[in-house]
Amino acid sequence: MKNVFQKESIDSLVSDLDFAHNNKHRMEDLIANFSKLKPNVPFSPRLNDWITNWYEQHKEIFIFTDYDDFDGKDIKGTLQRHVDRFKTTGKIHIWKGASNDTIFSEPEKNHFFRAVHEFCHISNGLGFDFIGESIVCALQIGMLPNDWIFEKQLIVTEIIGQNQYFSIHKEFVRDQRLFSIQYLQNPYKAIFTKQ
Repeated sequence: MKNVFQKESIDSLVSDLDFAHNNKHRMEDLIANFSKLKPNVPFSPRLNDWITNWYEQHKEIFIFTDYDDFDGKDIKGTLQRHVDRFKTTGKIHIWKGASNDTIFSEPEKNHFFRAVHEFCHISNGLGFDFIGESIVCALQIGMLPNDWIFEKQLIVTEIIGQNQYFSIHKEFVRDQRLFSIQYLQNPYKAIFTKQ
């Protein structure tokens, strides 16, 4: 009985240490050392791995394209076009642009993240307005393991933070990596400081 209790205690400590390392300490290290972080280093390797694995399981429905058919003046029409295309062809088009300077380090990983994101929008009929983006963010967070707190915060920063920035400045974030660090440090300042 004593050995079982000791094993459970040790397992609990290891779990707590892993949780702290992958969440609190990872975020603190990232913020403290951002200027030293090379552009080819992802903010969360395990998030990159998760996104890649999800994409590999669903890759037959995605087509990567250089053409961005998003119409900011007709976001309802854009969603309807995308939903209709998916119903008709079984394919979701993913724009490959603006994929440098992201938390994922590699453009391809950013494309995979967009694949997950667009799948959530289109398969659930969720709009590209702030409410739709918020719900998609909640869906994406819900797909991750419960103890991935840091990765969930990264997704909130990617989706909600960048949408907040856009709503204030009417333009997209230019340096997504820098914005993510600024948002993790001080969301208010990040949103209201134009890049």
